[in-house]
Amino acid sequence: MPRLPILLVLALIGCSSAQPSASTTSAPAPATTSGASALPAAERAAFDGISEQTLRSVVSTLSSRQMEGRGTATPGGERAARWIADRWRGFGLAPAGDSGSFLQGIRFVGATARQSSQIRAGAAQLALGSDFVPYINPSTDSLDITGPVLFVSYGVKSPALKRDDFAGVDPRGKIVVLLAGKPEAMDSALWAQNAGVQRAIPVLLGGGAKAVLMANVGTPLQTYETIAGYLTRRRVTLDPGTTAPQSGPVLVFLSNEGASKLWQAAGKDFAESKRKADAGESASIEVAPSATVALRFTRDRSVGSNVAGVLRGSDPVLAEQAVVYTAHYDAFGTGADGRLYPGAADNALGVAMITAVAEVMSKLPQRPRRSVIFLAVTGEEHGLFGAEYWAAHPTWPLAKIAGDINLDGIGTETYGPVEHVIGWGAEHSTLGPLLRRVAEETGNELAPDPFPEENIFVRSDHYAMVKAGIPALMLLGAPADTAWRQRAKAWLSGPYHQPGDSIRTDWDWRGPRELAGVSAVLGLRMANADSMPTWFPLSPFNKPRGAGATP
Repeated sequence: MPRLPILLVLALIGCSSAQPSASTTSAPAPATTSGASALPAAERAAFDGISEQTLRSVVSTLSSRQMEGRGTATPGGERAARWIADRWRGFGLAPAGDSGSFLQGIRFVGATARQSSQIRAGAAQLALGSDFVPYINPSTDSLDITGPVLFVSYGVKSPALKRDDFAGVDPRGKIVVLLAGKPEAMDSALWAQNAGVQRAIPVLLGGGAKAVLMANVGTPLQTYETIAGYLTRRRVTLDPGTTAPQSGPVLVFLSNEGASKLWQAAGKDFAESKRKADAGESASIEVAPSATVALRFTRDRSVGSNVAGVLRGSDPVLAEQAVVYTAHYDAFGTGADGRLYPGAADNALGVAMITAVAEVMSKLPQRPRRSVIFLAVTGEEHGLFGAEYWAAHPTWPLAKIAGDINLDGIGTETYGPVEHVIGWGAEHSTLGPLLRRVAEETGNELAPDPFPEENIFVRSDHYAMVKAGIPALMLLGAPADTAWRQRAKAWLSGPYHQPGDSIRTDWDWRGPRELAGVSAVLGLRMANADSMPTWFPLSPFNKPRGAGATP
């Protein structure tokens, strides 16, 4: 799944702003573990029939060097798409992509920042990577912005905080430096209600700022160096079908060392400016009379693919409706330094689980009443692009999609036998009670969101379905003990989205097999029910299927 700050940047440029609150508040289910023996015969066959060999084979192949890190719209990514399609074809699935194919083509524009990019102010020259990194706009080869450098502290204008960082300064025509985060002594809830870069950026752009340079970037869990590592990789976006530059702010992240260089070039002290800003003192100043932000990009246009296959339903009427399984197969490809990003846990493992479900469903003596679509999407790591594209150009009528089960995670299923199942989105639709029953009947416990601060519900492919009015769940599995949370947090600050995300010798494959089994039973119940799942009336996502899709 994409790391949250990347989505934050998308929110700042208007791609995902004003999202409804989606925190998961479901209480833990009672610890009644009747076991899979309580399931009806067909469901038990599906639960027990999940193949560990299939799980291992899919993850091993997709994370191998042969697939070159499965970058979006790269030769390795397309090789992976074709391999998945061939595997699904072998199970007897029918193609559900474009023109009788398993593949749905998507045009992308990619861009990589070039080392010739720089920021200059007087004698100071800031270097790409160590001093700054731009949020890449794939619509242009170069950007040159010149103007005075203006520091506006945290960009706060709030009577509640008794603070006006814009007093006496004018951002028009300026290159503005803005502090991210908050003063250390400030109450987090009060700051969130009245301040933050989400509020400051629109004010600056509406006030005529030419560019926004954000300093004080990063946290102990996600440092500036981590963010810079993301944004110096190739980034992609959907091809708008035109060579006209896309509108949007120029956003640049500064390391504190880079900011210090700008201040020093003008005989000023960045640390002192930040101290004043943190203390609530008047700190907004013109740092330098002139600076130039010169950004250079290498761009490419390419085609990537979603993979879609369908198991046709057995009921002559309900077969026109479908349950969807989603998992993204893309990772970050191979870097300019030759390092491979295998993406084993995130998310070859998710693709393996929906593939194992496809295999076991295709072998059932009686097919499900509704059709079942298996959808492996691309472009998730760059902004859910593959899922968004499918929702806007569906290969099955959205009004006839019963619901979506999404498998995307960080490998917590491999920490041991799964006994806890987390279902993001369970509080929004009748899929929540359905999941609770399935969890209990398979010997598991439905657990609450272990990471509510991460807002995971809006960060994976099911969210594109949710916005299109389709009830959806994202599933995660974990062992019964609580030690897995610390292991997961350590993984997030280490191998996550890095070359270290590979198959580990200590993976316990019973966990993915269990979660895939739960997913299979859940999908069968959706497919065999007399009616489709419904939104709860008070859910902020409650709208007709297809109402939120846009071309």
